[in-house]
Amino acid sequence: MSERNGDKARFGRERKHKILQRKRTREAQRTQENKSSRKTSPGPD
Repeated sequence: MSERNGDKARFGRERKHKILQRKRTREAQRTQENKSSRKTSPGPD
């Protein structure tokens, strides 16, 4: 395998990892916001 192809594979793998990391971070933030908004929102009385 050439250096170029090796780099291409590595960069693709790192890119996918970064994308998944951002996705997980956004999901965690959304769940955290939902939990906090449920606590602060008034319930039906």
